[in-house]
Amino acid sequence: MQKQIDEFNKYVSTFDMQIPSIKRKHEHSLMTMGAAGMLAKELKLDIRNQFLAQLIGLLHDFARFEQWAKYETFWDKKSFDHGDRACELLFGKGYIKHFAIPTEYYPAIRFAIKNHNKYEICTDSIPLCGDFDVLFHAKLIRDADKIAIVRELINSKGSAELPGKGELVPGISQGSIDSANEGRLASKDKAITIADGILAWMSYVFDLNTQAAKDYFVKNDLVMKLYKSSESRLFKEDRKTLKELAKQITDSLSTRSQSSL
Repeated sequence: MQKQIDEFNKYVSTFDMQIPSIKRKHEHSLMTMGAAGMLAKELKLDIRNQFLAQLIGLLHDFARFEQWAKYETFWDKKSFDHGDRACELLFGKGYIKHFAIPTEYYPAIRFAIKNHNKYEICTDSIPLCGDFDVLFHAKLIRDADKIAIVRELINSKGSAELPGKGELVPGISQGSIDSANEGRLASKDKAITIADGILAWMSYVFDLNTQAAKDYFVKNDLVMKLYKSSESRLFKEDRKTLKELAKQITDSLSTRSQSSL
């Protein structure tokens, strides 16, 4: 992977690495690559599939640097869909050729990157890619990305930009509560209040695909740590409700994890 990492670093260096947001996305890409590699090993994938998983992790946010340089935002609705744009840059403009990757890997890489940031994976036309399980790798990168994001959010100690509108008003919308109670991923774009945004982050667990990722969240108590790191941002009247939802989500994930062992 070192050659691919060096090439990636070379590309990122064409942007201003002194800008905190650019630096953060560079670190996120490397962290996601590491998370993908960790999951691949836990799932006992062969060397080729471990390499593919790490490669997708490294390149999944390839368009984020251009996104910030042009629009100074990572919100796709205010700029462009960064999964689609990454595919345009890598495969349309040919950046992928710089990474010395066998062309047989291309369909799996393109499909996984295109779908990594969508609310759900589009399964209408899954491409063939030799003996690689394309859909599996699309699911794996979503898990690795969420692990990296949540770890970063916890480390940010409440300073990360909230998804959605992030209005400075108390309250949790009924739609966000329903998502948590029904065990489904909340839409970040529909988050209105601060509490909605934090709950959208916590609901990532409902979109985890692999047992290895679920076990990682449970073992490291990531949902509760995410709540605690964000608690100071909440209005006091929302803290009890959100803490209870965090515990509810954690307990639900723990139960599902144990039942799958």
